[in-house]
Amino acid sequence: MSTQPLTASPEEKELAARRILAVTEEELQQIVLDIHDGLVQQLFAAQTQVSVMRARRAAGQTITEPEWDAHLERLAGVLGQSLQEIREFLG
Repeated sequence: MSTQPLTASPEEKELAARRILAVTEEELQQIVLDIHDGLVQQLFAAQTQVSVMRARRAAGQTITEPEWDAHLERLAGVLGQSLQEIREFLG
């Protein structure tokens, strides 16, 4: 029983390359959607937390220490989730 190396015709090679490219494009689109739906939203939420506190301070509103703590806790949570998501994408 002899084994000969398989050779693909130029048409088969081109078809295979197109399939690989299509899969790669689909994967990239999914990554972009995942980033937009997750990471971008989380970072927007963090930015909103900072903006709210800056606006209150600029308006001269008193912000109690428990309020600061609560905002910082929420901000730290959102940023922590964002970092975890980045690690998952890279990992």
